[in-house]
Amino acid sequence: MDMLKGVAVVIDNGIGEEENINKIIAKIRDRGIPTSEFKTLDSAKKCVHNFLAVNFIILDWKMTSVTADAPIGVQVGQVLDADTKQKNIDFIKNLKNYCFAPIFIFTNEVQADIESDILAKLREAGLYFDQEGKDYIYVRNKNDILQNDKLFTEIDQWINKTPSIYILKAWDKEFHQAKNEIFWDLYNKSNGSWPKVLWDHYEKEEEVPHVCINEVIFQLILSKVSLQGIEKEKVTKLSKDPDLKEVKDIFKRVMFQDGELCSGKLDGVRPGDIFKDGDKYFLNIRPECDTVQGRSGCDIIYLICGSKVPDTELKNLQNSQYGRSGLIPRINEEFLWLLDDGIVKFSFKEFEIRKFSELKDKRFCRLLSPYITNIQQRFSSFFGRFGIPRLPESVEKDILKISATITSPHSTVKCNT
Repeated sequence: MDMLKGVAVVIDNGIGEEENINKIIAKIRDRGIPTSEFKTLDSAKKCVHNFLAVNFIILDWKMTSVTADAPIGVQVGQVLDADTKQKNIDFIKNLKNYCFAPIFIFTNEVQADIESDILAKLREAGLYFDQEGKDYIYVRNKNDILQNDKLFTEIDQWINKTPSIYILKAWDKEFHQAKNEIFWDLYNKSNGSWPKVLWDHYEKEEEVPHVCINEVIFQLILSKVSLQGIEKEKVTKLSKDPDLKEVKDIFKRVMFQDGELCSGKLDGVRPGDIFKDGDKYFLNIRPECDTVQGRSGCDIIYLICGSKVPDTELKNLQNSQYGRSGLIPRINEEFLWLLDDGIVKFSFKEFEIRKFSELKDKRFCRLLSPYITNIQQRFSSFFGRFGIPRLPESVEKDILKISATITSPHSTVKCNT
């Protein structure tokens, strides 16, 4: 249970009264895991915005509620709330806005009812997929999970075969440890004054203080988080490889952040901002320090222009510029894969200076580091290039004739004498 660090949230109307849920809570506490307990969904909903870093959540499926409108002959307090299932589903959907954590639905229903009732409802709501590695909800019968100490062994097994949860737990563990070390180190070195020191410094330098402080903190934390302890088989142990669409979607998220044209919202102006105007694309390469709000000329952006490579040219690109290292750009161009579901070629020769305020509403997305950093470096190299005279053609031909027996970069050079 080394992966389970932090507070466990338990939501069950039987807390303090029902034997099974009380035993489950006792077992969790015996492992040194603190619990935060709620007897109703309504009380949990009031606190859901505080569930930012919870360990895991245990949720009952059929919770009874007290009602004054109970039918005659039915004991008040034992009426099953007709919309409890929908409330559970709504709660889980709302929870996704605040945290990414495993959810364990422990219920008194038998296995047949779990399949026909709980899992069916979760599938219908788009919360359960019955796909290896994808589900973050685990459903078990309370009595069964308590037998032979299954509670922790089954949770461990489930985490280890669910890569997204496994990576989350591994990263959480290192991140929180690094965060504590960094903040205590800064506190001890400055007697608590480091926020003021950094803020005053960046403000004097006409930087945006909160952006710079954020970058400093994350760089310090990043230097201590390595994930070296993760086990390959727990990350890659899936019986079925992901399909091509899934792979594309993953790398789109790794490379880009959505902008105003894609229902997203980006803060400030940064290198990597991509604007779309008709069938033309514009990539901002101006350094971030030059576009800090309040500085002279901060509204000006430097753009290289691009357009999508048409299908009719893809074959030519494959034959002329595609090799073992992928699509190799010439010195005056750059290719961006997966942009607008295709390949966009940007030309370093097509350069424009525009105002961000005039293009803001046309911001399509933001290319993230290290991809934008690579393009900035390549553009700088192109812009600052220095031409040299070519050798006489007769000399080149003579040298090429001598080296004609070279067939590959790894072959032995043989010279004719």
